[in-house]
Amino acid sequence: MTPRLMYALLGVGSILLLVTNAPTDLASKGAGGAGPAARRTPRASVPARPSREAIKAPPTRDSDTGRASNRPARSMPTWAALALPGISPEDIARGRVWTNEGPRAHARPPLDGTDLSVLRDFIDANGLGETTSAADRDDGNGHFEPWEFGFQVWRDGQLVLLSTGASPYISFGYRLEAVPRSVGDLSEIEYLDLGDNALAQVPDELGDLDHLRTLRLSQNALEEVPWALGQLAALETLVLDENPLRSLPDRIDRLSGLRVLHLNGTLVGTLPADVTRLPSLEQLSLHREPGAPEEARLRSLPDGLSEMRLSSLEIGGNALFCARQIHAGPLAGSVSGLGGQRCVAQGASW
Repeated sequence: MTPRLMYALLGVGSILLLVTNAPTDLASKGAGGAGPAARRTPRASVPARPSREAIKAPPTRDSDTGRASNRPARSMPTWAALALPGISPEDIARGRVWTNEGPRAHARPPLDGTDLSVLRDFIDANGLGETTSAADRDDGNGHFEPWEFGFQVWRDGQLVLLSTGASPYISFGYRLEAVPRSVGDLSEIEYLDLGDNALAQVPDELGDLDHLRTLRLSQNALEEVPWALGQLAALETLVLDENPLRSLPDRIDRLSGLRVLHLNGTLVGTLPADVTRLPSLEQLSLHREPGAPEEARLRSLPDGLSEMRLSSLEIGGNALFCARQIHAGPLAGSVSGLGGQRCVAQGASW
């Protein structure tokens, strides 16, 4: 073999070797590596979003135990995760947390029988069925099961979150007219959203929810809320927006942990002094729309309000004549909505 022929054959072999190794080397370098030693472990494939048919697949269940086979939650909507700070990623990874979303996959532990019974009471009290809402998690078997009602999060078999919408801003359209008195039996519930319904009253038993941290009752027909809400020692957020509510429950100042109070679009024309004795209050929202009746517009604020250390006070759309009091003290810089206030005493807007 001549030297020229030998060199030619070696060149062809080198080219073939480079072609054979090209995909691996390029992939490695494209990921930031310099060769095989720098390759990263491939990411697990992301499953495709399930079809609506898959989402509505009926759970396998034991009617006596409430055992179901919806998937354990591998993640939760952001709003739900924020609403339940006690649930950690480790809880989710270990299968301690389930939601009633998603296709069936893994058998989950039995659901608490009392909680299931309360959910059934909601369904029966309002005559709900699988055709009531086109947006919830019905399985299409003709029976509206308790775990199909609203959006739910369960931890260790106990219901900790119940919402009649897919989020605080998206309703399933149930238009509930009644809350069963058994709601007080939801012993571990932390977040309850019954907004955008047709509730004219709620039962005193809401005051029995010892672990409730968030209660949302916005966009209903509530003219009053029960005094028993003052018993909710763990309550941090109370949202009563867009109700024909004229007063707050007596002794609201007993809600020592309340941080957020929303009364936007209500008919509360006088803010009680009890609000100024809420030691943990950080956000107070009292906005009124331009078309609100005059009697719903606040004309004064309690004297102690200017001494509260609020991070946010929303008072837009009211008719305050003494609003100058909020320019001094710890509230300075935290007030929004001053524009358009009508200073009734001086007959001017400022």
